[in-house]
Amino acid sequence: MRRFIFPRSQSIVGLDIKTHEVRIILLRRTKRMLIVEKMDILDLPLGVIKEDKIQSPDQVAKHLHLLVQRLKIENYPTAIALPIQSVIVKRIHLMKEISQKKIDRVIEENISRYFPGMTQELCYDYAILPFVDVLHNTALLVATRHEQLNDYITVIERAGLSIKIVDVDIYALARAMTVATAKECASSFVAMLDVSRCTTQCDVSTYTAQFIVFNSDDILFHQQFYYHDINMFYNKLKNAVHLCHSTHPLVKMNTLYFSGNAENMLSIIENVKQHIGMHVQYVNLFPSVIFSPSIPIEKIQILSPKMMQSFGLALRKIPQW
Repeated sequence: MRRFIFPRSQSIVGLDIKTHEVRIILLRRTKRMLIVEKMDILDLPLGVIKEDKIQSPDQVAKHLHLLVQRLKIENYPTAIALPIQSVIVKRIHLMKEISQKKIDRVIEENISRYFPGMTQELCYDYAILPFVDVLHNTALLVATRHEQLNDYITVIERAGLSIKIVDVDIYALARAMTVATAKECASSFVAMLDVSRCTTQCDVSTYTAQFIVFNSDDILFHQQFYYHDINMFYNKLKNAVHLCHSTHPLVKMNTLYFSGNAENMLSIIENVKQHIGMHVQYVNLFPSVIFSPSIPIEKIQILSPKMMQSFGLALRKIPQW
């Protein structure tokens, strides 16, 4: 979100920070393949991250630093994601063929209008999306409070990594899913559900689920929900699917792709179709990448389903400004 010039690098760390764990992957890109060089998951003490905010920076930095040292990835360029709940996303229509200077001015004018009196407190960036029509493009503007971003940057850099990219969680998930399903998904619309455990109290686990529907151009629908038992999960997923159909009646979803906590999903996937009327498929990184021989196959099987967001982050190229 802050604009600097960085050197090119073949390998990028994708760092996915959850409330109870950090998921990290080191991905190297070549012209023909994607290679996972290292990956691991770090458990965090209960309560150090709450409601997408770092409550105990010292503890998070200390634990993450130990993992960085163990993986030997100090100072690697790193991509992180802020939760969609922590950012504001706006689409701005632009005339085609206008200069970069004019685009920057339009963006600044919209920031002043969307966030009056707050421009000094914001970090923002934008991307030009595929054209809307023959005369217009769309700029996707993403902004967050400086303090929200600075907490993550401070902790991660103290841990020994070098942040080069700041993304948004659902966009990283969509990017990863596009690669993971490229060989099998012929539909122009992709529906996915990524599940993570967020808290465990009194032997009862609470999970968070990100339901996302997207196509090659943009994310069309997103809803996050929480659940702690199977009936709540079915009801909330069914409501999310129905809401998507009602707001986007032309969107056709034939398959729902699951990723995330395998131990929570595998036992119920067969029953989901009866509740939402869609084919269900569990996805991981196996078909999309090559794993380093140094990573044990057992570790790949356990960690791979949880690495979709980290993978999506590591797919980003370091920007050249």
